[in-house]
Amino acid sequence: MLLPLATYAAAGIWLAAIDLHVQRLPSKAIAAAAAGWGSLIAAAAVASGQPGLAATAGVSAVVLGLAQLALALLAPRQLGMGDVRLAALCGLLLGTHGWATVALGAALPWLLGGCVREFVLSHRV
Repeated sequence: MLLPLATYAAAGIWLAAIDLHVQRLPSKAIAAAAAGWGSLIAAAAVASGQPGLAATAGVSAVVLGLAQLALALLAPRQLGMGDVRLAALCGLLLGTHGWATVALGAALPWLLGGCVREFVLSHRV
Protein backbone atom coordinates (compact mmCIF):
# COMPACT_ATOMS: atom_id res chain seq x y z
CA MET A 1 0.00 0.00 0.00
CA LEU A 2 3.03 2.28 0.15
CA LEU A 3 3.21 2.85 -3.61
CA PRO A 4 -0.34 4.23 -3.94
CA LEU A 5 0.19 6.48 -0.91
CA ALA A 6 3.54 7.79 -2.17
CA THR A 7 2.12 8.57 -5.60
CA TYR A 8 -0.95 10.12 -3.95
CA ALA A 9 1.29 12.47 -1.96
CA ALA A 10 3.13 13.53 -5.11
CA ALA A 11 -0.09 13.98 -7.07
CA GLY A 12 -1.63 15.86 -4.15
CA ILE A 13 1.10 18.49 -4.28
CA TRP A 14 0.58 18.84 -8.04
CA LEU A 15 -3.23 19.07 -7.69
CA ALA A 16 -2.91 21.61 -4.86
CA ALA A 17 -0.69 23.82 -7.02
CA ILE A 18 -3.19 23.66 -9.88
CA ASP A 19 -6.12 24.34 -7.55
CA LEU A 20 -4.39 27.35 -6.01
CA HIS A 21 -3.53 28.74 -9.43
CA VAL A 22 -6.80 28.26 -11.34
CA GLN A 23 -9.32 27.30 -8.61
CA ARG A 24 -10.09 24.04 -10.45
CA LEU A 25 -9.13 20.40 -10.13
CA PRO A 26 -8.62 18.66 -13.49
CA SER A 27 -11.14 15.84 -13.93
CA LYS A 28 -8.89 13.86 -16.27
CA ALA A 29 -6.04 13.81 -13.75
CA ILE A 30 -8.33 12.67 -10.94
CA ALA A 31 -9.90 9.98 -13.15
CA ALA A 32 -6.48 8.72 -14.24
CA ALA A 33 -5.29 8.61 -10.65
CA ALA A 34 -8.41 6.75 -9.56
CA ALA A 35 -7.97 4.16 -12.31
CA GLY A 36 -4.28 3.68 -11.54
CA TRP A 37 -4.63 3.55 -7.78
CA GLY A 38 -7.74 1.40 -8.00
CA SER A 39 -5.78 -1.11 -10.08
CA LEU A 40 -2.88 -1.07 -7.61
CA ILE A 41 -5.22 -1.55 -4.67
CA ALA A 42 -7.06 -4.41 -6.40
CA ALA A 43 -3.78 -6.12 -7.28
CA ALA A 44 -2.46 -5.68 -3.74
CA ALA A 45 -5.71 -7.03 -2.29
CA VAL A 46 -5.58 -10.14 -4.47
CA ALA A 47 -1.85 -10.67 -3.86
CA SER A 48 -2.30 -10.42 -0.09
CA GLY A 49 -5.32 -12.70 -0.09
CA GLN A 50 -7.60 -9.93 1.21
CA PRO A 51 -10.15 -9.22 -1.52
CA GLY A 52 -12.32 -7.41 1.04
CA LEU A 53 -9.67 -4.69 1.12
CA ALA A 54 -10.53 -3.63 -2.43
CA ALA A 55 -14.25 -3.75 -1.65
CA THR A 56 -13.80 -1.56 1.43
CA ALA A 57 -11.75 0.91 -0.60
CA GLY A 58 -14.43 1.08 -3.29
CA VAL A 59 -17.27 1.51 -0.84
CA SER A 60 -15.42 4.21 1.10
CA ALA A 61 -14.77 6.06 -2.18
CA VAL A 62 -18.50 6.05 -2.91
CA VAL A 63 -19.40 7.10 0.65
CA LEU A 64 -16.98 10.04 0.75
CA GLY A 65 -17.89 11.08 -2.78
CA LEU A 66 -21.61 11.09 -1.98
CA ALA A 67 -21.05 12.94 1.30
CA GLN A 68 -19.08 15.65 -0.50
CA LEU A 69 -21.69 15.77 -3.27
CA ALA A 70 -24.39 16.45 -0.67
CA LEU A 71 -22.27 19.25 0.81
CA ALA A 72 -21.57 20.67 -2.65
CA LEU A 73 -25.28 20.74 -3.43
CA LEU A 74 -26.00 22.47 -0.11
CA ALA A 75 -23.22 25.05 -0.53
CA PRO A 76 -22.44 25.32 -4.26
CA ARG A 77 -20.17 28.34 -3.89
CA GLN A 78 -17.99 26.59 -1.33
CA LEU A 79 -17.38 23.24 -3.02
CA GLY A 80 -17.15 22.24 -6.64
CA MET A 81 -17.34 18.95 -8.47
CA GLY A 82 -13.55 18.70 -8.46
CA ASP A 83 -13.71 18.62 -4.68
CA VAL A 84 -16.31 15.85 -4.86
CA ARG A 85 -14.12 13.78 -7.18
CA LEU A 86 -11.08 14.37 -5.00
CA ALA A 87 -13.01 13.26 -1.90
CA ALA A 88 -13.94 10.02 -3.67
CA LEU A 89 -10.31 9.51 -4.61
CA CYS A 90 -9.25 10.10 -1.01
CA GLY A 91 -11.88 7.61 0.11
CA LEU A 92 -10.39 5.02 -2.23
CA LEU A 93 -6.99 5.28 -0.59
CA LEU A 94 -8.20 5.81 2.97
CA GLY A 95 -10.49 2.80 2.68
CA THR A 96 -7.48 0.51 2.48
CA HIS A 97 -6.74 1.38 6.11
CA GLY A 98 -10.22 0.84 7.55
CA TRP A 99 -13.29 2.85 8.41
CA ALA A 100 -11.71 4.71 11.34
CA THR A 101 -9.14 6.13 8.93
CA VAL A 102 -11.87 7.06 6.46
CA ALA A 103 -13.76 8.95 9.19
CA LEU A 104 -10.61 10.73 10.32
CA GLY A 105 -9.71 11.58 6.73
CA ALA A 106 -13.19 12.96 6.13
CA ALA A 107 -13.15 15.14 9.26
CA LEU A 108 -9.57 16.45 9.32
CA PRO A 109 -9.75 18.73 6.25
CA TRP A 110 -12.77 20.51 7.72
CA LEU A 111 -11.20 20.83 11.17
CA LEU A 112 -7.84 22.00 9.85
CA GLY A 113 -9.51 24.34 7.37
CA GLY A 114 -11.51 25.91 10.19
CA CYS A 115 -8.37 26.38 12.28
CA VAL A 116 -6.49 27.97 9.39
CA ARG A 117 -9.44 30.24 8.62
CA GLU A 118 -9.66 31.42 12.21
CA PHE A 119 -5.91 32.00 12.35
CA VAL A 120 -5.95 34.02 9.13
CA LEU A 121 -8.97 36.09 10.20
CA SER A 122 -7.48 36.81 13.62
CA HIS A 123 -4.16 37.95 12.12
CA ARG A 124 -5.45 40.27 9.42
CA VAL A 125 -3.87 43.67 9.38
